[in-house]
Amino acid sequence: MRYNFCNSNTILCILLCHIFLISMSLASTNEPDRLALLDLKSRVLKDPLGIMSSWNDSTHYCDWFGVACNSTVKRVVALNLECRKLTGLIPPSLGNMTYLTEINLGDDNFQGHIPQEFDKDRDAPVMAQWNS
Repeated sequence: MRYNFCNSNTILCILLCHIFLISMSLASTNEPDRLALLDLKSRVLKDPLGIMSSWNDSTHYCDWFGVACNSTVKRVVALNLECRKLTGLIPPSLGNMTYLTEINLGDDNFQGHIPQEFDKDRDAPVMAQWNS
């Protein structure tokens, strides 16, 4: 009995391409969260405790200090940097994190306004706390 490698290789190739395309589409839907977090990091002017040092590409952003993600879709649902002695500016890009339901920057020194995007197209309101 002869085994046809051509057909099995074709099926394997199609399967691998399909898996690759799915993973790329999931990664691209999460990109706004990563970019918004990096934008926040870039606007932190003082970080005496070195909190932002964990915010880098060596780990997934869901593992960054103060970031909590939905375990299924790997989207940011909460950001808690309370009492970390951070000083900086609140970027409007935080509003791009469409799964975000809680942000706590209390007892830090952030300046800025609640992004208008927090009021748009959300299933749940965003609970926000910060000193400004």
